[in-house]
Amino acid sequence: MPAKPVEDEPEVDVHAWAFVCDRSLGAQHEACRLIAFRTDSGHGRMSSPVVEFDSHACTVRTASGRLYRLHGEPDHVNAWRALMIWCGVHAVPAHLMPIAKEDDVALACAPAPSGPAH
Repeated sequence: MPAKPVEDEPEVDVHAWAFVCDRSLGAQHEACRLIAFRTDSGHGRMSSPVVEFDSHACTVRTASGRLYRLHGEPDHVNAWRALMIWCGVHAVPAHLMPIAKEDDVALACAPAPSGPAH
């Protein structure tokens, strides 16, 4: 089921979540995405690329502007199930979508230092 436009659904609550490293478009276009299950319907969900990950607030903001509220701890086993379904529906080889470590996503989304270099 396609996602509603961000304007209609700016925030989504999810559980059984994990990050995947999307390599389906080649190394130059690699992106981290969130794979999870919606808490309201139980349906699996693959996000657009992650641009912000706040591990303290348990939120993820994606390139579309949508905010995901993460419930519970990461669940790589169940997220992998959702990923296998998504890969099958979208004809994407699963080896191009490995599960990513949360710490790696946090580092990738960290703001660049500002100010003059010393």
